Amino acid sequence: MLVTGDNGDYYIVPFNVPVEIRPPVKKVPVEIEKVKASGLKKFERVKRLAANAVIEPIPIEPIKVERTLVVVIVDADDGSFKEASWVADPVKYLPVSKSEALKLALGEIDITSASKLSNLQSKPTIELVHRDVSPYYPDWKITIGQMIFHKKKTGG
Repeated sequence: MLVTGDNGDYYIVPFNVPVEIRPPVKKVPVEIEKVKASGLKKFERVKRLAANAVIEPIPIEPIKVERTLVVVIVDADDGSFKEASWVADPVKYLPVSKSEALKLALGEIDITSASKLSNLQSKPTIELVHRDVSPYYPDWKITIGQMIFHKKKTGG
């Protein structure tokens, strides 16, 4: 997630608890064929069962915010590692999601329905900005016309 700040822009990358622990797979030689990425519509893996190769889709799960253990900060200009932070037990990351922050800002200007939203002069824009001490918990900056809202925590 891109974060803009006065001291430079950076990306925060949350890492989550694995979905499941898999037992080690017995290594068996297989023939690998290069995949043409341009025509790829889904990710697949090839596994060998006895003498037959089986191709099956690889499930790509969305990030679940309640399972974050590690957050890494990467420089937005050159992609270099800046720093990392971790917790012992999985947590929800960020305290307020992008959609929750937008709902809070729209609620403050009494936009509670889609019909009222279409009456706005300009569409809302939302971005992450670094305003506080910790770069790991940036604020959502929501701009609606000339109004600017910052949301980090409920009531913040």
